Parts: sequence; C-alpha cells; structure tokens
Amino acid sequence: AGRISRVIPDPSAFGGKRVAVLGGGYSAVTTVKLLADAEAAPSAITWLVRAAETRRPYARVDNDPLPQRDALAKFGNGLAGVGTSGTLSCVRGAELERVRTTATGLELALGDGRVVPCDHLVSLTGYRPDAALYRELHVHQCYASDGPMKLAATLLGASGGDCLAQAAPGAATLRNPEPRFYIVGMKSYGRNSSFLMRVGYEQVGLLVDELAPLVTLEPFQAPPGKADGPQDDAAAGIAVPVAS
Repeated sequence: AGRISRVIPDPSAFGGKRVAVLGGGYSAVTTVKLLADAEAAPSAITWLVRAAETRRPYARVDNDPLPQRDALAKFGNGLAGVGTSGTLSCVRGAELERVRTTATGLELALGDGRVVPCDHLVSLTGYRPDAALYRELHVHQCYASDGPMKLAATLLGASGGDCLAQAAPGAATLRNPEPRFYIVGMKSYGRNSSFLMRVGYEQVGLLVDELAPLVTLEPFQAPPGKADGPQDDAAAGIAVPVAS
C-alpha cells in the first residue's frame, strides 16, 4: 500500500528513491520526463515498455501541431534507443508478471525472468470505463475496448492517424439496443485513449439533432388529490371565505 501509483504523480515526492514507470503511452513518458527534470530527482528511473526493441514506442506526427507532444515522442524514442542515460534506463519488451513486496521496496518480476527492484511503481497502463450505471441495460459493448460496439468498430477502422484530426462519427454509432439510450463523452471511447473534449461536444450536438424530430410527450398531469380530512376544505373543493 502506498508504493504503487496509477496516475501521473508529483515528482517532488521521489527524491533519492528508485522509481519504475510501467506503460508505453504519453502518460508514461510524461512521468519519466517529469521525474528526470525534478529538482530532487530519483536516484534511479526505470521505464518498462512492452514494445519490442525493433519498434519505436512513439510514432511522431509530421509537422505536429502540438510541439510538446512531439518533444515527448522524441525524448521517449531517444531513451528507448540508447537504453541507459545517467539515472534513466529503459527496459524493452517488458511484460510484468508479478509484484513482490520486500523489506526495502518492491521487486517487479518480468516474463523473461528479469527482476527490477524499485521503491515505487507508477503503473500507467490504461483504464476501463465504469459500466455499473447501465450494466442491466441492453448495451452491446466491444470486448476489446469496453466501449459501445458500433462506435468501437468505427474507431478501430480509423485508428493510426493523428487524434487531433478526428471528428465525432455519426449519431448512428452512438445508438444501442436499449431504446433511446446513448453513451457519450470519454466513456463512449472505452479504453481508447484518443478521446478529445471537442469530440464529446460534437457527440452531444449530434444527439440533439437526432432527438429533435421525435414527438415529445405531453406534460404529466397528476390526478386531483383526495381531501385529507375536515380541515382540508380547499383540497375538497369547498369554498373558503376570504376576509377582505
């Protein structure tokens, strides 16, 4: 307890410690860079990446409109290429099988037999949506992404490009077998990490257009209440004199 983080941590908390970072996304490389640049830096930073040595962890985007993203990709690919740089090291092809607690910290057992000792593990390997709200409804979820099936299939077919160039797919991809039940926003992408807030706003706009032609129900009219007793003259419809 307290030795594993699952979000990008405050780098100032690990001065002089051995920190392992698990993950191959931008959250992981952001953490590695923050730890390396910290004023009180860790004594050792080990980055565990599942990508094989024959493949760069990050695909850089030509003329990237986000220079910070491109800088992180360049940093990550560079570290993965050299393997070790000062207190930084990158372990390629890493598949974590077991985490053991020791008297001095943690031991990370990898699938190939290697063991990585550390004081703290930052695990940034993705997430899955909480479907408890609609678990009893008819929602067809993708087994791979945990997102709605129609949207998941569309995203899979369009994968590989820059996430900034995407637009919200049509309203048909948001429909579910459950009548008039839609999942929008980050949860609609499931484990897919390419969601943008702009896409969420576009999804809501698509749904407004989808639902606008539907015939609305008349406002609910409650039946008249029964009188509670002799004192409830107004509810019983009895004229009550009003002093002028």
